[in-house]
Amino acid sequence: MLKGKYFLLNNKVYPTKEFKDPFRNNNLNIYEVVRIDEGIPLFLEDHLERLKKSFNIAGKKLFLSDEKIKEQVKKLTGINNIKEALVRIVFSLFDENNADVFVFQNKVHFPSPADYRDGVICLLQHSERNKPGAKIFNTSVRGKANELISAEDVYETLLVNSAGKITEGSRSNVFFIKGNTIRTAPDEMVLRGITRNKVIGIIASQKIPLEFSATDIRELNETDAIFITGTTPKVLPVRQVNDLSFNPDHEITRLLIKAYDDIVEEYKNNAKS
Repeated sequence: MLKGKYFLLNNKVYPTKEFKDPFRNNNLNIYEVVRIDEGIPLFLEDHLERLKKSFNIAGKKLFLSDEKIKEQVKKLTGINNIKEALVRIVFSLFDENNADVFVFQNKVHFPSPADYRDGVICLLQHSERNKPGAKIFNTSVRGKANELISAEDVYETLLVNSAGKITEGSRSNVFFIKGNTIRTAPDEMVLRGITRNKVIGIIASQKIPLEFSATDIRELNETDAIFITGTTPKVLPVRQVNDLSFNPDHEITRLLIKAYDDIVEEYKNNAKS
């Protein structure tokens, strides 16, 4: 889970050998995961806005300012000499008004060029989040997803609710393409991912029809293409869900991959200037 020589706990630097995983305690853990690219935290402002919303949904008050959190991300990026990685910010609330704040470098395998070219495999997982709009660690959903991903050697699981509707991935958002129309679950059913929001903006700018409705698992065989979005995968085509195959090279998927990469490059260039 952990990478790098050091992590931060309440803004103090510790060697990683002293790290104790906050997700293994019984605290309420509210968190964000930020992608570092060329040493730049991508869309950090968006992540901090979502962090505040997660606290609000949980009925808690975020007690650190944006600047204080940014300083800690920058501090970890510097001491670990991070060029490309994921940094996790975790508020582990141990009572009503107090929390330990962890900032650490996450161990992660980014998708390969072959994954972007050929697409990845996903499995359906019959699970629901209680508060999908908040990035609060859910042990049961994430634990089951990790078990399936490891046992079946797949990239991601897609969550299916009690009505048989596919809402989102265990750590991503999911979009379905049929003809020239894209479909994704409505905001209230999902964690509104930062990448998802950027992609929805691209779809609107390209005037591609977009429907906000959850896809029934019985409709999968009528779907032409699927892609997932997230901090780690960016925009990633899916070639297979369970035993059904899909087109990983759909022209709309390719357009969105390039357009999102262009937004990332623009953000990095602005951050450097």
